[in-house]
Amino acid sequence: MPLTPKLAFMAYDGDVYSLDKLRKYINTDKEFDINIINEFQFLKANENIFFSCWGDQNKLLKQLEIVKPKRPNTWHKVNYAVIDTEVSNEEGTVFKFVHTIYERRAAKQALIHIEEYTDKWPSFLKYRYKKKFIDTKSGAGLIRLSASRYL
Repeated sequence: MPLTPKLAFMAYDGDVYSLDKLRKYINTDKEFDINIINEFQFLKANENIFFSCWGDQNKLLKQLEIVKPKRPNTWHKVNYAVIDTEVSNEEGTVFKFVHTIYERRAAKQALIHIEEYTDKWPSFLKYRYKKKFIDTKSGAGLIRLSASRYL
């Protein structure tokens, strides 16, 4: 979310992504990163794009034309998964995606996974691999372990 012409706010899940050296603020003059941040705005803006320098108008319009075909009809894809009884055993539970309302209603337990569409990330935002989940048997379902345990 742009706050000023040179300052933007970016929220992210710290258990899934990390900033270089765990900094709170990122200064970048990398054109790639700036274009990605602008692309996020082009993809997400409902109606207006604001910019401070009228001389940048044509450059931003060109970027907008490149991004426009990427704007999805829907912002999220909801995946619904139920326990796969053929594969699950005492060692672990395996879920499989289902696609019909009947399969969803028949399930006693399910996972809902929501995907947001994007194909690029700024270079300063890194993906954390090997996320771990546990079942505490508390009824809360799968719990994501703290990322700090894997650093």
